[in-house]
Amino acid sequence: GYAKVIFTSDLSNSEDYSGFRLEYTAKTQCPLDRTFLTHYTKTLTDGDGDYGNYYNCKWWIAPNGAQSLALSLSLLNLEDGDVLKVEECSSLDLINGDVSEAGCSQVSGSPFNSSGPATVPSFTTTQPFVRVSFLTDHAAVASGFQLTYDAQGQCPTSI
Repeated sequence: GYAKVIFTSDLSNSEDYSGFRLEYTAKTQCPLDRTFLTHYTKTLTDGDGDYGNYYNCKWWIAPNGAQSLALSLSLLNLEDGDVLKVEECSSLDLINGDVSEAGCSQVSGSPFNSSGPATVPSFTTTQPFVRVSFLTDHAAVASGFQLTYDAQGQCPTSI
């Protein structure tokens, strides 16, 4: 959903006031939305069943020691106006809860949308970090996407 806020000033009153304060809590739309992922392998999805309208989901992938990431889309079914964007980045850091990103550019074939490739793509990045964004409009929905990544070029720690 969305919210519309309208602030109207009382022009007939000559007194000045400090304005207003708006507090809100955003509902998570996708599983692990706004998560900084350090797993060596993980699957991202838009959730079970059809995704909803007005989604704006984002994930940052930064496995320790990775030199690149192998990504595979096992499901890609989006409606017109909905987009899955995959970007590789030269730098991603999590500092005091905020993500710092640099050198991000779209991978070949991205953004993925309803007129996307005839075959569901797999690809390997040249950078060790990835930013994934999923944006939907106000209209029709579909079954969405399933994206799996595997870190490349590092040795996982023993269990």
